[in-house]
Amino acid sequence: IRNIGRAFSLPRMRLLFLVMLLLTLGFTLFTSYFQVYLIDRFHLSQSSIGDVFGYIGLWIAFAQGVVVRPIADRLRADQVLRFAPLGLAAALFLLLSPHTLPGLFFVLPLTAIFQGLVTPNITSLISASADAQSQGEILGINQSVVSLAQFLPGLFGGATAALYSGGPLLLAVGLTLAAWVTFVVGYRRAPSGQFHET
Repeated sequence: IRNIGRAFSLPRMRLLFLVMLLLTLGFTLFTSYFQVYLIDRFHLSQSSIGDVFGYIGLWIAFAQGVVVRPIADRLRADQVLRFAPLGLAAALFLLLSPHTLPGLFFVLPLTAIFQGLVTPNITSLISASADAQSQGEILGINQSVVSLAQFLPGLFGGATAALYSGGPLLLAVGLTLAAWVTFVVGYRRAPSGQFHET
């Protein structure tokens, strides 16, 4: 709790922690309740759902191993974050469109690739925004923010999924869009310089 309060009391860091919170909330809603959508829309078994998540995992590994590095060589983390969350939101929204498994498997790589771009870059930017002496504190606070974001969907995601199996996906889209808007509008206004632990 102390770390969460600290996260949003640091002028040079709170915007980035808010973006991390929103992004993690959105993707946790996706990973936690996507299986409900798969069962409702495609009538998949638990084994088939495992195959779908394995497929997503392969594409995330591909993104991090093949896509992220060339982009990182050309663009800074803040430049990637000006488009990648928007791409992720669009990819999550497109998951609501397919009515057949081939269509779903066509769209899923987009989700994996954009997620593979988003998470390493927001983490990298948070780390780069603190000086060497403050890395331990900042990374600890970041982990607390991530843990909170992974906990919260359990409080409301189930009720949302009960109303509409695609509801958590729509919430994930909204939260990811909110993260993108927050970053694009706010990051340039954030105070310059690195955070130093006091």
